Amino acid sequence: MGNLSNAIAIVQTAENALKRRASLIGWMLNLTLTQKSLRSSYSYNERKAMQTQIRGMINEMGDLARETRFGNKRLFDGFNTAAERPV
Repeated sequence: MGNLSNAIAIVQTAENALKRRASLIGWMLNLTLTQKSLRSSYSYNERKAMQTQIRGMINEMGDLARETRFGNKRLFDGFNTAAERPV
């Protein structure tokens, strides 16, 4: 039963990180669409501020990929391949 509980917890951890990532993508999309459609009504400084926000969100997505863990194992770092899993 412990393996099943661990598997459920791993999936829930990954799901939460992916939900946050999807939320960030939605915010970035909203900012870019707003910026594109209303370009003439935003000042240069306002557009720069939006770009700074987007860069921050991109950085946060990178942090999520590097730091989402279950125990001491990272879930999204690309190193947990099928070849490394015991059979």
